Amino acid sequence: MKSKAAELLEPNTSINHTCPSCFEKSVSIFYEAKDIPVHSVLLLETREQALSYPKGEIALGLCQSCGFVSNFAFDPKLHEYSSKYESSQAFSSTYNNFSKRLAVHLIERYDLHNNRIPNQISGKNCFFNRIHQ
Repeated sequence: MKSKAAELLEPNTSINHTCPSCFEKSVSIFYEAKDIPVHSVLLLETREQALSYPKGEIALGLCQSCGFVSNFAFDPKLHEYSSKYESSQAFSSTYNNFSKRLAVHLIERYDLHNNRIPNQISGKNCFFNRIHQ
């Protein structure tokens, strides 16, 4: 008898999605959800705005050919990247404690003391800046 995980990863021939990485059509959808908020990091002024904000779907699929995982229900038309977009976690003490411990661990493990590290990080660079402190 197959495990539930093995069943989820079997190709679903009823779904005809193309992998955005290798362009094969051997995708297995393993998780679906409907009516999911399309943003979790927009600063909205009222509770009503947040509750009425557009919702979308998630259809996570695994490409059986290359292993790439993607949301095959992603709709870029639903997204709003504007001045209301705030993805920083710098105001979270939990995140800051985790970030500090991770930075110290990486510095010690890879002997990054006084080394120049190229900035290849997107976003607000909070973690990158912590390594350089």
